Amino acid sequence: MAVSENLAAVPMSQIAKTAAVLESSEHRDMLDVIDTLRSQGISRYVDLPQIIVCGDQSSGKSSVLEAISRVDFPTKDGLCTRFATELILRRSETEDLRIYIVPGPDRNDKEKESLSSVRFMADFSSIGDAIEQAKSSMEAAGNQGTNFFSDTLRVEISGPDQPHLTMVDLPGLFLASNKAQSYSDAEMVKKMVLSYMKKPRSIILAVVSASNEFVLQQVTQLAREIDPSGKRTLGLITKPDKLDQGSETEQYYVQLAQNTNVKLTLGWHVLRNRSYAESMATSRERDNREASFFQGAPWDALPTGHKGIAALRSRLSTILRDQILSQLPSVISDVKTGLKESETQLDRLGSARATITDQRSYLLMCSQEFTSLIRQATEGHYFHTFFQGKLGETMDATRLRAVVQQRLTHFATHMQTNGKKEQIIDARESDEMQQGQISRSFYLDKVRFIMENCRGKELAGMFNPAVVSQLFRQQSEPWEAIAQTAMKDIVASAQATVDAALSATTERFRDSIESALRAAIPNINFSNGPQPLLVDPRALLNNIAAESEPSMDKYTCQLAVDTMEAYYKVALKKFIDDFSVDAVEMCLIKKLPGVFSLEVVSRLDDADILRLASESDSAIEQREELLEKKKVLESALEALHRISVVRS
Repeated sequence: MAVSENLAAVPMSQIAKTAAVLESSEHRDMLDVIDTLRSQGISRYVDLPQIIVCGDQSSGKSSVLEAISRVDFPTKDGLCTRFATELILRRSETEDLRIYIVPGPDRNDKEKESLSSVRFMADFSSIGDAIEQAKSSMEAAGNQGTNFFSDTLRVEISGPDQPHLTMVDLPGLFLASNKAQSYSDAEMVKKMVLSYMKKPRSIILAVVSASNEFVLQQVTQLAREIDPSGKRTLGLITKPDKLDQGSETEQYYVQLAQNTNVKLTLGWHVLRNRSYAESMATSRERDNREASFFQGAPWDALPTGHKGIAALRSRLSTILRDQILSQLPSVISDVKTGLKESETQLDRLGSARATITDQRSYLLMCSQEFTSLIRQATEGHYFHTFFQGKLGETMDATRLRAVVQQRLTHFATHMQTNGKKEQIIDARESDEMQQGQISRSFYLDKVRFIMENCRGKELAGMFNPAVVSQLFRQQSEPWEAIAQTAMKDIVASAQATVDAALSATTERFRDSIESALRAAIPNINFSNGPQPLLVDPRALLNNIAAESEPSMDKYTCQLAVDTMEAYYKVALKKFIDDFSVDAVEMCLIKKLPGVFSLEVVSRLDDADILRLASESDSAIEQREELLEKKKVLESALEALHRISVVRS
């Protein structure tokens, strides 16, 4: 069937209006850019404006496409198309037809190459055969575990009477199963249609058959669920000639077409399809019958622009153009955002590392960044974005200097409050002591016992200096546990900072750097202190008191205690200072920047470099995907800017 059949049956005013739209070269260029971007795969990253044709099976979708394009499409009832078909119509001086497959994004490279190489030798009378061949090619490439395909069949038609229009025809919705399609197929079709409907820049052309109850057609329900306000839905009523003239059903669909029943922002349109008896009629004959039908009641009451194929072509073309222009700024914004994200992820992956030289360079780069972050964290310089996390009630783990200072302050307070094994209290023997407290009188008796056991050659009234040392060791027994707990807490904080810096630098080195960190940090502990007494001094004191009177007087015992307490104060301050300076600063914090330094990297042999810096298969695959995305989006941004200039 020739595409150039004229529109003699269409009113002249409508033809003039249609021609004005068709002849816009800027309109064509704009659609060409969008279609090219879609064919390049930009839809994987950015939602593009488009018209999607949705409807139940046997709603007349194929007849609508046939009427719009002037070529034959398969119109078999109960036949489920298993892929989306993109119909691209362009006005040109000569007629042309191209049909090819755009492989889906989930196809592997081999399948993509196989499908892209398929060529269809078709003319305007054999598009149905080409569609069947496309289905066979998709099945041969691999069914992807389902009866439906993510591939798209592109049908490009150009000719003198074609509009500037692009539509995506989706498989028809259905509920009942038969030999050719199952209930699972019905769910797959619904899922596919919903995925297109949910794209916020898609115009939904909802095809509704007047030969069926409106409320029983799935497309009406889905369209209202996805687009409840009706802002981007255009309703298309088909088969109005199947209604009984004067019936309530006919009146219902007339009111629907008048947009007084189910109101849509884009409104409704009515189209008369070919009947089975008219299947061999030409497009001119089809248009004449349609024009004659709409001249009769009650359809003659509808506005001319809301009925018939000529008005529909013009209306769809204008709607798509306006949708592209209105969405252009947000599309450009989305493309820029996608570009920024892909560039950020590529920067994080770094350059490809195929050789030892590449891998060593990458390690050196990561080392430099990691060392810089750790040095800033330990010195308290929090100007890098790494330290700009949300500050809440808990301290940011990356700000290591602040964390360490807080921990050391808490450590000093804990030592001063709980460092003594026994708190000596001036109290009567009858007073009740709390845990960790001892009355001074009882403590002096305890000291007298220790002094008796430590007698040497000192003169009467004097005591062995070793007594003070022993008393101090007993009183300072809690220091070890307090210091170990504090050190464990600070080491954990340092580890958290290192983990965060590693994550900010690269995920590849986490395990390796943890091992290096453990090797760099000595096993700091304070386990060389005195061993606890093996006997209970209170029991011994009771035994001695029962046997004899002590020879040491109270003054000498008090002098020993006073000496011990004076020394305890000096030793406590020094211990806190030494813990902070020697253990924390010198043995831990100062060594952190050198954990993954340039010197460490320079000493690694080739085997270590390969083990640490070689790329995983997932990283290689991710880089390839990001590079492809970046290439597509850069090309898209350039093309979209051209549209923006034309729009201006």
